[in-house]
Amino acid sequence: MQTIDTILVKLYAEFERTAELYDLIQSHNDVKLSEIERALIKSGQYSALCTLYKQGKEDTKLLEAWAKYVNFSVILVTNANTLPRLVDGEWSDVDITDPLSQIFDFLSEKRDNALFKQWGIWLIKRGPARGLKVPSVCKNAQTMLIKNVSVFAAPDAAGRRETSRKPRR
Repeated sequence: MQTIDTILVKLYAEFERTAELYDLIQSHNDVKLSEIERALIKSGQYSALCTLYKQGKEDTKLLEAWAKYVNFSVILVTNANTLPRLVDGEWSDVDITDPLSQIFDFLSEKRDNALFKQWGIWLIKRGPARGLKVPSVCKNAQTMLIKNVSVFAAPDAAGRRETSRKPRR
């Protein structure tokens, strides 16, 4: 069954049969993800790819994919300090409307310290109000933020960030 589902996903993606593709991946399927990633990316079926990452518990790949949707206009409104590599809005898909919220919700739901450590600062830079709520659901995340406090420090007159802040008691 794995071979059939994998081939069907490739064909549906190649021939832009989006409805059939979504029907297949939203039902019980046995797709071999490593064999269809390239085909889905090539055909621009990013939402389908994200769905399969989520089903396959490929958390890091899912977050990386959602991050590719975050475009400059969204970030510009939220925070002027951005990481250029992730600001591109490399991917676009009408089926993914608010990737920043999806990243926030996913991290909050997972309550995974390793994922938060990897993505927390990135999220806080793009959505400070929401991003700062995530540590309350992750153990030891507050300690991780204190270690990275220079991200939150205001720049001085020369544009440097203060790095020797002491946590409040």
